[in-house]
Amino acid sequence: FYTALATDGRAAPPHLVEGPVERKPLFALTPEQLQDLRLAMADVVSGRGTAGSAAIQGLTVAGKTGTAQNRPNPDHAWFVGF
Repeated sequence: FYTALATDGRAAPPHLVEGPVERKPLFALTPEQLQDLRLAMADVVSGRGTAGSAAIQGLTVAGKTGTAQNRPNPDHAWFVGF
């Protein structure tokens, strides 16, 4: 999903490769919708976002944070970014 979001809605199935692979549309979103999602994810990795500590000065980083419950153990925090 995040590969497709970062590359205009296209993604290759995950596998080991030795060169470029064809990227196929993964979902039906307009270029404008994809851009809005990328901008929202860039806000997550900003001073006001939940992943502000992942920001890199001079580089745009987009990301999403989440929490997975793992009862009775502590929750797991995760982050995906591009």
